[in-house]
Amino acid sequence: MSGEVVDGNMNAFESEGPLSSWSFQPTNERERPASQHGASLNASMNVALAGSGGGSTRRSDAHEEVSALHTQLDAVGATLAHVQLISCEVPLDRASSASRSKLWTLGSSAALTQRAAGTLGEVNAAAEVCDQELAAAIDRGEVGALLLVSADVAATTGVNRRALAAAVRARVPVCGTGGASLGLAAEAGARLLEVSGSVGTTSQTRAIAVGATLARHW
Repeated sequence: MSGEVVDGNMNAFESEGPLSSWSFQPTNERERPASQHGASLNASMNVALAGSGGGSTRRSDAHEEVSALHTQLDAVGATLAHVQLISCEVPLDRASSASRSKLWTLGSSAALTQRAAGTLGEVNAAAEVCDQELAAAIDRGEVGALLLVSADVAATTGVNRRALAAAVRARVPVCGTGGASLGLAAEAGARLLEVSGSVGTTSQTRAIAVGATLARHW
């Protein structure tokens, strides 16, 4: 099934800064269902962010990205309700399963929380669980838009594949950056809004673009 592009141009998160801790550390946030992380009562205005720091570059900081998104989404009456974001010490195109990585999600009070840290293989395993939770939230109608940023949506192995499949089933609009992953999302039948790269942008300009895209859609 081919995807549909609804609108024009957008930019988003591409990477996270250097990592200082790498022992595998799953946290208590693993026990909290994704649907409980700061979701709005108006589910159609709940946004989920899923993806990684990117394959070829490492830019910005996860906390800066999420903070900027919170600000811009608040301005249009939307809520960043779910985060599933992997950062790695090197661009993922050059990473191995042993590369030090972190998985970021939303904890209590919608604060960005390190859910797991360790090797990329370990973090990917934790992300699979998070992806199942996000897909379940989408299936329950608790997400109004899915923001993919350098996401891994390969049909059989991608750590973001379940969330994308749920968005396709529910016809939840999808936007983001990462040409290869968004191409796969389109092939899967995603209802795409705006798509573009993020070279030369900042966390602030990317967040502004996301807010404008979703405001036009809603």
